[in-house]
Amino acid sequence: MEIKLKNVFFFVRKKILITVMKSFIFLFCSMVFSLTPTSEVFSQNTKIKIDADKVLTVDQVFDLIMDQTQYTFIYQVDMFKDLPKVNLKKGNIYINSLLQKTLSKGEFQVQLVANSNNVLITERAALNNTQGILVTGTITDKNGMSIPGLSVYLTKDTSGAETNIISGTTSDFDGVFRLTATPGDILVVTGIGYKKAQQNILAGKTTYNFILQEDLNQLEEVVVTGYQKISRERSTGAFNVIGKDQIKNNVTQSIGSVLQGIAPNVQIVEDADGNIDINNVVVRGVGSINSSTAPLVVVDGFPIQGGFDTINPNDVASVTILKDAAAASIWGARAGNGVIVVITKKAQEGSKLKVSFSTFVKLRSKVDLDYNFTGANSATTLDFESTIWTPGGFGVVGSMSNNPPPQTVYDRGIAQVAYGHGAQAYYDAYHGNITQAELNSKINRLRGTNTLDDASKYLLTSPINQQYNLAISTSTEKSNTRVSAVYNDNVNAFINDTSNQLLININNQYKIGDWITFNLNGMVDNSKFTNALEGSAPYGSTGARRVGLQTLGNMAPYESLIDANGAYSSVASISYNSKYLDVMGNTLTNLPYDEITYNPLRDARENLQEFKNTNYRISTGLEIDIVDGLQFKPSFQYENFKTTANTTYGANSFFSKMEVINSSSIEDYDPANAAIGRTRINPGAILDYDSKETISTTFRSLLTYDKIFGKHAVSALAGFERISSTTKGATRARTYGFNKDNNTFDLPENTPWSPVWDYDTKYIGRERAYGQYDSRFLSYFGNLSYTYDRKYTVSGSARSDGANFIVEDKSQRYNPMWSLGFSWNAKNESFLEDVDAINKLSFRVTNGENGNLVGSEATKPTITIYSTPNANTGLFSGYLDGLGNPDLRWERINTLNFGTDFNLFDSKLYGSIDVYNKHSKLLIASVDVPSTTGQSSARYNVGEMVNKGVEFNLFSDIKFSDNAFLTTNLVYGHNNSETTSLADLFIHPRSLVSFPYIEGKPYQPIYAFEYGGMQTIPSQPVPYPTINGQNGVTYGMDENIGINGEDGREVLKYMGTKVAPTVVGWNNTFRFKQFTLSTRMLGKFGHKFVRTTFEYPSFRTGGLYHEDLEGLMAGNHDAMGLPQLTTQYEFYNYRWGWYVPQLDSLVEDAAHIRLQQIYLSYDMSRDVLSKIGISNLRLFAQAENLGNIWVANDFKIDPEYNRGVARAPEKTFSVGINVEF
Repeated sequence: MEIKLKNVFFFVRKKILITVMKSFIFLFCSMVFSLTPTSEVFSQNTKIKIDADKVLTVDQVFDLIMDQTQYTFIYQVDMFKDLPKVNLKKGNIYINSLLQKTLSKGEFQVQLVANSNNVLITERAALNNTQGILVTGTITDKNGMSIPGLSVYLTKDTSGAETNIISGTTSDFDGVFRLTATPGDILVVTGIGYKKAQQNILAGKTTYNFILQEDLNQLEEVVVTGYQKISRERSTGAFNVIGKDQIKNNVTQSIGSVLQGIAPNVQIVEDADGNIDINNVVVRGVGSINSSTAPLVVVDGFPIQGGFDTINPNDVASVTILKDAAAASIWGARAGNGVIVVITKKAQEGSKLKVSFSTFVKLRSKVDLDYNFTGANSATTLDFESTIWTPGGFGVVGSMSNNPPPQTVYDRGIAQVAYGHGAQAYYDAYHGNITQAELNSKINRLRGTNTLDDASKYLLTSPINQQYNLAISTSTEKSNTRVSAVYNDNVNAFINDTSNQLLININNQYKIGDWITFNLNGMVDNSKFTNALEGSAPYGSTGARRVGLQTLGNMAPYESLIDANGAYSSVASISYNSKYLDVMGNTLTNLPYDEITYNPLRDARENLQEFKNTNYRISTGLEIDIVDGLQFKPSFQYENFKTTANTTYGANSFFSKMEVINSSSIEDYDPANAAIGRTRINPGAILDYDSKETISTTFRSLLTYDKIFGKHAVSALAGFERISSTTKGATRARTYGFNKDNNTFDLPENTPWSPVWDYDTKYIGRERAYGQYDSRFLSYFGNLSYTYDRKYTVSGSARSDGANFIVEDKSQRYNPMWSLGFSWNAKNESFLEDVDAINKLSFRVTNGENGNLVGSEATKPTITIYSTPNANTGLFSGYLDGLGNPDLRWERINTLNFGTDFNLFDSKLYGSIDVYNKHSKLLIASVDVPSTTGQSSARYNVGEMVNKGVEFNLFSDIKFSDNAFLTTNLVYGHNNSETTSLADLFIHPRSLVSFPYIEGKPYQPIYAFEYGGMQTIPSQPVPYPTINGQNGVTYGMDENIGINGEDGREVLKYMGTKVAPTVVGWNNTFRFKQFTLSTRMLGKFGHKFVRTTFEYPSFRTGGLYHEDLEGLMAGNHDAMGLPQLTTQYEFYNYRWGWYVPQLDSLVEDAAHIRLQQIYLSYDMSRDVLSKIGISNLRLFAQAENLGNIWVANDFKIDPEYNRGVARAPEKTFSVGINVEF
């Protein structure tokens, strides 16, 4: 028999597997074509181009297919001589349809030789006499989602190197297949991205359902860098891919929360309400000092504004984190901190109309005040305050005695020394203003009051988060469209603290012609955030504050918000003395208010801050096929992000009242009648308006080439990009007497005056300010990779970025960047090809430089001009913003990375290991300069940092039975950071504790004063708290350490870093039948934190003391590692407060292990759902923020949410449903 061999050149060569994107090649196995629907067995995505109408023989059809693919057909030379020719029309035709059309007049058996592209075609043997039975089934993934387009075939034997297929088909859109089989056949299901599964055909059984397990090695075959897609086999860079299941098994409103504990060496700070600021996301350590440290966020190929806030997590198909210079090289100066590439979901090609709806409700408990509030209780506070006015006490001797509670309306200065009700009562008793019986009555009442009771009742809410998500998608031969809308509605932990968001996304691809595709994506975000305010003034250190834990921290523990009669209580404030308010209220006869007491609850109900975001983004582009493998891709993106903020101080708020009263002049005060003069501001609400708008445009032109020539594979791109961004803002546009019902307002009299309250001359300020910031960015770039024989890949990139810095030499605006990489696919070597235990093994090495923008830096001195003229002179004024950096250069980050990717024992162990050295240099940092320059410091390229680390991302798939599977994932990241150069000449000892960058130390070092205990020192007659300087000097806390020129690094003790060098995540997903249970644990190790404590105040009037006061009053100071508490006046006691909060005895080990979340879902049976027209239905529940399993410190403090510093997140429980039609 003569055998005809097509495409001999490829056949005689060594076996070559197709390495281009798996979605564009034949499905994994061979199939049989006949006159039945089972002929649709090749990939639905593979098309053959017909350049003109023509009539071809079967042999010529195979020639056509082999010209456009890399398959080789082997068959008997005269096999198709009797088959008719095939009429073909110009255009593109799916390969399934072409082969069905070609072979429809006969019955043939297709035999695919394993591990090759060789297809053997023989005439199909006659079926045996056994009566065939119709078998059906449904194919789903582990989440119960139907899987269309998979290969389903029958065979007699799967053990050999060759597969003899009897007949085959593909699963339809609903994952359903139908075949005629005979008992004894083996039913096999295969598809890219899933592990092959099989079942034996049994007599009497007609239904065979499959739950396929993902093959992560295949799923991660394609790496998306934002600009291009690269075969994983041909990539040299370091990256992590978070797939759809890891994303899906989370109940969240932010895609950022999914990354925590899943991607190694990615640290994320998430606040108690679940918000994530992109500036608090760090990839492989901080690599800049004054420039941005946030990673670049890219969505569907374009960098975006707003971080994660405008990304619907339900729309995300995958997230890829680019880490080294080779992976992120194409992004240049914006990639120094890493790149997070988000790919959104598209409509599935060839799918019918699909509707998906999901919703969840997330419930949280109230804020745990016992944990978060660190104030001393009422009894301890009052016992301490009882010592103030005793012989030798702080109220009798020293500065407090010069600042008694105010007695008249003229006592403006002392009025600003706030006295709590307890301190006020003891003062009055000491000075004979009240009797001992009256004092006892007041103290007993205060002792029985707990501020936290009223706070929990009136200021706290039970948080609830709700989400509603709808997605509609459809696909035709010419178009692919997906539209989604999500609505988030949140009530947060404190009253009037809410947020809601409507986010709409549209994703379209239109096939204009055979060689051109048009892409159009859009996003609209309309969100609103409100929160209550309380406090005295909207700006400055004593400004109005968002109601929160700080509100409680500024109240003595014995305060009440509502009195016994249901009215607002008079609450002492850290900014206003309640005694003075009583004096004013009881003295002045013509106040425009019935009362002027301060109460934070009333303020919280009166004052409201409202932010509105109106953001939209549109991107469009073309994909133009020039020749095979060569594409031209022009694209454009427009973004408009606008935020407005309306801050309304109600007419009865404390701030509005004080503004009105203080608009009267002290000179106009009539003491005879106790009447204030005219007020320049009329009573009413006050409105502050702020706005900010950013308009950004991006134009990109890209030329890509991707081609395989036998053993050679080339992937290249070249292009340029121009980004223009303009930000305009207006702040502090204040309106008095605002009436929101009819939008009317007052115009106050604007003449200078000396107010009743303040010392300085005052006027109605022109506080509004306007500003504009323009940023332009231009880039030219290229990237090239070459692979030989699917084993060896080399890659390289070059890029030049330019920005609109203020420079004299324009060449300083441009910065060249580069990368080189090499990878070795060892598994494809002959000595490993037949090693069954090793399914995948490759090694990578890369080196290159990208960098950071240097923002508003300039080579010349720059000034800032105030937006409004000076109220006294009427002239505009300004200040010197910087001396200029004549040698200004871009910050540069060089990364050397070694990595390996592996899969062992059929996915029993797989993953990646990377080791890296990330060297940041030429960092902008402040340097001390001579005072003769008029500045104390200037910014230059003098900083250097190094981040060295190792990271593991290990997986294991364990199959217990056909219905029970476990995937476990261990994520390990260790990063050692060091600031290697900073040019710090001198750092004052007390300043050192707040420096995040110290030469020779890691990022965020902790320095502490080493406590020397109570010792006898020359300056004091009795034992006195001391500090052991690292320079060998013992200092008393009465000293101003540093006044003699001591550098802080000589005095303080280095204790460690605040940032965890080691982060470990352990993720488990267990699936049993239709149930899925996943857990996530997170551990951080190797870092420290500083506990809060009593700060030894000299003015002991406000009633605001730390709970450690109780132990100090009991004499436990030595055990607590703190100075002995003194109730006798000590002149230098105020200096104790300089040192005590930074003592080494307060530094604790921050290591901990947290149970982050537990997720459970149930996918309902498709047999039941199909009867009611539903494709998939999932019920799910989640518990998160479940607390620490273990902490290293003895105080059981959560280091991530230090008591008294950051609010700890409440335990959260969610339930929801996801349904698809």
